[in-house]
Amino acid sequence: MKFEAIFTSVSKCIMELAKIEHIETDDPLQNFTPEIFITASGYETRATAIAQKIDDRVNRKIALSYEEFSREHARLHNDLYFKNNQYEIIRYSSSESPDYHNVIKNIDKDQVNILFDISCMTKRWYHSFFQYLHSALHGTNRIHLRIVYFPSEFSEISNEGKFKGMTSAYNEKYTPRENKKTALFLGISQDSLCASKIIDFYKPDDLFLFYSDPATDKRFIEKVFINNHQLIESIAIRNLLSYPINNGRKIFQMLADQALLLRLDHRIVIVPQGPKIFALVSMALQLSYPDIQICYPDVRYKKVADRKPAGKPVILDLIFENE
Repeated sequence: MKFEAIFTSVSKCIMELAKIEHIETDDPLQNFTPEIFITASGYETRATAIAQKIDDRVNRKIALSYEEFSREHARLHNDLYFKNNQYEIIRYSSSESPDYHNVIKNIDKDQVNILFDISCMTKRWYHSFFQYLHSALHGTNRIHLRIVYFPSEFSEISNEGKFKGMTSAYNEKYTPRENKKTALFLGISQDSLCASKIIDFYKPDDLFLFYSDPATDKRFIEKVFINNHQLIESIAIRNLLSYPINNGRKIFQMLADQALLLRLDHRIVIVPQGPKIFALVSMALQLSYPDIQICYPDVRYKKVADRKPAGKPVILDLIFENE
């Protein structure tokens, strides 16, 4: 099946996802001139890593700022950086979806280029941005969205978080579909306890595990396999799927192929744990197939962890076109 064919499934969308492409460069602005740059000011050291790469080459710069975590780790330094570099700072809770009408305001252009840094954003923040571009940005016929983020340095995690349940990335309620089996696409990470809680929550009829190979650090893959050994051994080998962290287009095609085989008689739930690229591509897939549900575990940790940038930026281009 050709890549372009998978975008024709939904005919009522205002903007359709027409292209997805992984970009190999260290410069987020290579062959790209955005009207707007949107990023986030959080407590992680990597929050300003992308911003420092673009300098003053973008006229309008916006930093979404967390209402929470006002003094943790690098938060004060990050807030000061964005203030001193003339960013528009807009505050939101980490648990709410930003009002992107207010963030972007009116854009009176037929074609719009947007640079969007998700290094320190919650999944709800960037998932709701996908949905906004898909259905709410009127008067525009083509959007070139360049998504960028800095991976973090590898660090081992402990299973110290308390699992509270599942939540949707886009404020949609969990609604079981009658007369359909459940297929769970679960991205696995170092946290094996969280993975087992997710599986217990959904009790899927069919379980598919996804992991990144290669990853930005080989120690991550080693820990994923060590910590999830029992879970991996419990499923058929054909249901254990690796994806390349440096090829968003290939990840999209792999997810689409699996979804198309199952969606007629299965309710598909994606829980994209692991590297951000898997979550991004899952969200892109949902734009073409809105019956796919994307959810995340609500896990409460006693302490938040700082994350420093590592390697080079991950850059993904998405083209939206008016149908």
